[in-house]
Amino acid sequence: MTFLDKNYWSERYSSGKTGWDIGLASTPLVQYLDQIVKRDISILIPGAGSGHEVFMILKNSKI
Repeated sequence: MTFLDKNYWSERYSSGKTGWDIGLASTPLVQYLDQIVKRDISILIPGAGSGHEVFMILKNSKI
């Protein structure tokens, strides 16, 4: 099966044809993160992909 071939996914990622990357942090996750009061916590973002959420968190942190 094509989707089980690592070269298939490597090519899609390299060419930007992933289909799941919207190019920014997703609205539901941004809304969730915005309501967190205690900002000195650890957060796990599994499958961070391009890291849009990570960059958004760093941009809005007081580090």
